[in-house]
Amino acid sequence: TGLNVDGGMAEYMVSGWEALIAVPKGMAADQVGPLLCAGTTTFNSLRNMKLTPGEWVAVQGVGGLGHLAVQFAAKMGYRVIVLSTSADKEKFARQLGAQGFIDTSTEEIVPALMKLTAGQGVRCVVATAGSGKAMSSVIEALGVDGILLALGAGADPIQAWSGQLIHNNRRIQGWASGGPNDGEECLEFAQAFGVKVEVERFPLEKAGEAYDKMNANQLRYRAVLVPEHKQ
Repeated sequence: TGLNVDGGMAEYMVSGWEALIAVPKGMAADQVGPLLCAGTTTFNSLRNMKLTPGEWVAVQGVGGLGHLAVQFAAKMGYRVIVLSTSADKEKFARQLGAQGFIDTSTEEIVPALMKLTAGQGVRCVVATAGSGKAMSSVIEALGVDGILLALGAGADPIQAWSGQLIHNNRRIQGWASGGPNDGEECLEFAQAFGVKVEVERFPLEKAGEAYDKMNANQLRYRAVLVPEHKQ
């Protein structure tokens, strides 16, 4: 819906029962929508990486995907380091649960990550920014069995030479969200552990304004269209 058929901004729809999920009681609709997209992508990918609580996980970017990845990773028991080009996001990143923060506009990523992890490197980098160049820059910071988890879609390629992957048994992997069961479990986890989406609400008639802010990278961090019912 919204991709190859009309109805992406509809308030109601008809669906097969097997595609539906139960929404936890009391969860706000403006949380449910983003959690079933960006939330399920970050939650479901992280829980399928076979990581052990206490391991280091770096999150590259603190946008729509990133701010959820930090929360899910922290709530799952991983030690989280945020990589961002914006130094002013450090306070927010730590509020989300990050234990470390690297301003990549002023610090070299690999040495900084190695220093924070006492030389062992990170077990996983959750790459949420859609830049192949940015993803390529963190490969050398992956420790033993390290995973570059590519969630952000970009036009430029991820570049790695075979020796980088052979060393430490590293791998590059993508992840495509999840199905109805994954979405339902994401909502249950988010409610149980207090994971919240930062949203900006727009009335339906201002959908164009929401798109403009999204394209200008001015949203913090998801736009939600809310139909207004006039009495």
